[in-house]
Amino acid sequence: MAKSAHRSRALSGAPILALALLAAAALAGADDVRERARRAALPATPPAELARLAADPHPRVREAVAANRRTPPETLARLARDPERAVRIAVATNLRTPPAVHRLLARDADREVRSVVARFEYVPAEVLAKLAGDPDPDIRLEVARNWNTDEATLRRLLADAHEEVRLAAARSLAARAEEAAGAR
Repeated sequence: MAKSAHRSRALSGAPILALALLAAAALAGADDVRERARRAALPATPPAELARLAADPHPRVREAVAANRRTPPETLARLARDPERAVRIAVATNLRTPPAVHRLLARDADREVRSVVARFEYVPAEVLAKLAGDPDPDIRLEVARNWNTDEATLRRLLADAHEEVRLAAARSLAARAEEAAGAR
């Protein structure tokens, strides 16, 4: 009996030790993720390393790669298909993202991604023209408000089924006319 009581007392600390070890491992892992995300965000990180980090299992690291202005376009194209919304949004707002990738993101199943594409001021007018036909009126509203939207698309939005979209398109056209008149 004394032997079993001694074993019982010795094992009673085992769960605490196991939890402490798990916590230490989690903290070490978090530090590792932070370090990889830091490397992914650095402008000096070589393109080959950014490509490797783009395949990282942690979304925070992939998001940092997607936001890095030095990430190669082919890596951004791969990240545009990432399962995490935040990664795709970071691709959408990266100034180095090529128009073909913006076209892909404009067809994203997630309306939040399409909304960011529609609002981003550096998205090509051709992509905004495609988004002007989005089934979501909020996306069309963002297109009507985007300064990069071309006049033909704005004129098309003047006939939109939703009044708010029509009004935003009219305001955008009026602002451009006013700016053009002031430039003369």
